[in-house]
Amino acid sequence: MKRILYLGWQGYKNLGDDLCWDLFKENCDKYLDASTYSLQSSQPTKADITPYDTIILGGGSLLSSDFIELLYSAMKQKKHIIIWGSGHDWQTKPVLESVINNNYKIPAPIMNPITSKKLAEIVEYAKYVGVRGPLTYEVLKLIGVNTEKIHICGDPGMLLPYEHRLPPPSSQIWENEKKIVGLNWGTSYNRIYGGNEIKVEDQLAETAKKLIQKGYKIFMFIVWKADINPSLRLYKKINDTHNVRLSTNYYHQNDLLNILQSCHFTINLKLHANVISAAAGIPFITLGYRFKSFDFAHSVGLNDFIISTDSQTITKDILQMEEIINNKEPFIKKQLQSYRNLFTKKLIQPFQKNLYM
Repeated sequence: MKRILYLGWQGYKNLGDDLCWDLFKENCDKYLDASTYSLQSSQPTKADITPYDTIILGGGSLLSSDFIELLYSAMKQKKHIIIWGSGHDWQTKPVLESVINNNYKIPAPIMNPITSKKLAEIVEYAKYVGVRGPLTYEVLKLIGVNTEKIHICGDPGMLLPYEHRLPPPSSQIWENEKKIVGLNWGTSYNRIYGGNEIKVEDQLAETAKKLIQKGYKIFMFIVWKADINPSLRLYKKINDTHNVRLSTNYYHQNDLLNILQSCHFTINLKLHANVISAAAGIPFITLGYRFKSFDFAHSVGLNDFIISTDSQTITKDILQMEEIINNKEPFIKKQLQSYRNLFTKKLIQPFQKNLYM
């Protein structure tokens, strides 16, 4: 029996990390013979890779030094390695802009040279390398990794089951309303582009009021427990209990996907709020607070629907994007479905080809 270890940050009531782990387990159940493997998960600070045959670097922004060191150790021990929808993060805004613009005069080092070299060796060795988006792909290219081995497979959240079910009654979302905007807000403890979450929050309050004037209802939701207090603060700033509802429930990903299918479009801070909106086929506007936000939006072709959190014109930008969504909604939904189909094929490839064994 082969022993498989999945590396990630699951267990912190952060929906993105938890759903990636859940989806990995679900696909193991679907494609692998249960009598041939055992599966465990671990965070990098607690991981002991010694007993395992196969090491999985899972979904999330895991292409960082701690995880790379673990994979390098696994490679030296001749274990199977799979990189499954992982992404890069934590780059400065100038570096981000250089990567987007394919400017090879990067204003700062992307990664420690020793770590870069180790990652390049890991990619050459690994049985499958699938990364979240094109910006992660470009970063790996810039540090000298052989990109011929790399698939842009999208975020694992794109594998969420696309089902039309009624949302649970506790969702608090309106029934029979066509003009609902899903709004996800939270915190990264000011570690965002611009470094000022309150300034972004104030602009979002003004945006919500203007959307309400245009006939929209606002459904606010969270994907991480730490996001409750910032969301409550924003809810109070909007100050419209008739047209705004805030759910502080920590939904299962399938329930949230079904809830968001009732929305006309969504506006999201957190990465996996955008991912779930995309998986539901619902257009989304990304509040680009870190590298990873841009990476995912670019992966599904919604580059023009990103607003950096250091923008001084968030309200104006969102209102312009709302008009574009209204004019191009069928095209955007078709595009999201096309990427969903493409990424599904790439994300299940390691299971179908039995690369874990």
